[in-house]
Amino acid sequence: MKYDKYLRDICCTEFKYLQSNIFSTIKTNRKYKNRKY
Repeated sequence: MKYDKYLRDICCTEFKYLQSNIFSTIKTNRKYKNRKY
């Protein structure tokens, strides 16, 4: 059980990290597009 919770915590952290990465990438892309036009 303890190990399972540990794994789940890691998954949650990874997911949040991924989400924020995607979000920042989208923001950067938007900035870049805005600069182009």
